[in-house]
Amino acid sequence: MQDLILVVGGGTMGAGIAFVAARAGYSVELVEPDPASRDRALARVRSDAARAGDESIAARITIREAIPQRTPAAIAIEAVPERLELKRSVFASLDAALSPTALLATNTSSLSVGELAQDCEYPQRVLGLHFFNPPAAMKLVEIVAAEHTSDEALTRAHDFVHRIGKIAAECTDTPGFIVNRVARPYYLQAMRALDRGVDLSDQGRERL
Repeated sequence: MQDLILVVGGGTMGAGIAFVAARAGYSVELVEPDPASRDRALARVRSDAARAGDESIAARITIREAIPQRTPAAIAIEAVPERLELKRSVFASLDAALSPTALLATNTSSLSVGELAQDCEYPQRVLGLHFFNPPAAMKLVEIVAAEHTSDEALTRAHDFVHRIGKIAAECTDTPGFIVNRVARPYYLQAMRALDRGVDLSDQGRERL
């Protein structure tokens, strides 16, 4: 089923990505093993659908307890916590559950996409789809090409990002990708100023 999207992880990002895909007309299966997190994810997508004025969005999202052994999903997006071994385990399960032609994407903001694909039989269909928080409002999605990601997979990722109404920025699998790599020096500058005791109040800025 080409219009089925599988999202793994029902936290803020996973639920937000599921909502964005459902809003674009996709049927979505959202996988979250923790009961309390499932309840929060369901409440979140219902709230977002009500805010959008379209309750049918939430109706297109089905919540599962586990990754199915087989699924016809065209794209799977992993959005579990930023722990390498956890993500690699999820990717190994997705690699076995989806057709070899389906895309496998990670929403990681800090880990190597190539490392996540190491246990996959078909690494050419693995890439990054890095959404920003909150996914429903933020327009940018970084499409991250790992060493073995095929041109066909990248083209399909661009098509998906366009369909969900987002702006794609393609980049290579480097630390921080684009946005975080550019922004981190600004964060560090502020932290160093704080560590030195620099006066960051309005009066202090006037003296700089």
